[in-house]
Amino acid sequence: NVQAHGWTTDLVLSAPIAPGIKPFAKVGAIFWTSDGLFASNGTPGGTGFNQSGTDLTWGGGVDFRVARNVSLRAEYERFRLDDAHVDNATVGLKLDF
Repeated sequence: NVQAHGWTTDLVLSAPIAPGIKPFAKVGAIFWTSDGLFASNGTPGGTGFNQSGTDLTWGGGVDFRVARNVSLRAEYERFRLDDAHVDNATVGLKLDF
């Protein structure tokens, strides 16, 4: 049983390539903590751990403008937590105000 939590800060660079289409790239840092318990053969107890760190995150995607203040965004991000990699792909609505 392992739980990880974190927050990120990123630098995002974007440039329109056509009306309403704007690809972007991002790079930053993830500040994370994780804890858990390793048990053997499903028996109670085991070895616990608690770790934290700061690692690189990067990604990219594209915004498709669908209305004046609304874009559809597709994005891929990779987070590194020590030796583990977490990949995240999302599609969502972006509201500009």
